[in-house]
Amino acid sequence: MKIALLSAAAVGLCLVTSPALAGDVECIWQKLPQDRLAAYVAKSDGQDVTDVMDFVGEEPIVSAIIACKVSESGARSAGSAFAGITRQRVAEARLAKSANLTPQQLDAAWRKVDPEQAKKVALAIVGQDDGSGTAALDSVLTVLGQGLPNAADLRADLIVYAAGRATRDYFEPQF
Repeated sequence: MKIALLSAAAVGLCLVTSPALAGDVECIWQKLPQDRLAAYVAKSDGQDVTDVMDFVGEEPIVSAIIACKVSESGARSAGSAFAGITRQRVAEARLAKSANLTPQQLDAAWRKVDPEQAKKVALAIVGQDDGSGTAALDSVLTVLGQGLPNAADLRADLIVYAAGRATRDYFEPQF
């Protein structure tokens, strides 16, 4: 899956003097036009989130990156974490609609996931799979689907959620 979110121009504008606090992708999300994000979340299936810039616009993303003090060296990780939170929010909206699952329920299930399995999923998403990504994803999906009578029907959205959370959790501390 293509994760590159920030154009070369956006990365070039990320030159700031102080780094963001680790785990600050929520800062970027909150600084963006919420009406545009809502429109994106409502239309997306979360499979490919590189088109989020079409909805939000490059200028607001660059402004958010600067406001959240993302360093140039952290831009790539911030972009991957942003792709993760975007997938997460899309999956949360879809799972709320199709299965009445709340973000809190999904978060509680996610906290039961083995962090090493989540890391393997994140690395597979960004093209750094050591061959264990598929098995790790299956392991994560088993945990997320526990207690859901229709987990098989929700598989596509659970995959998007797992991909989003894994990518966000892995890359967020790196910027």
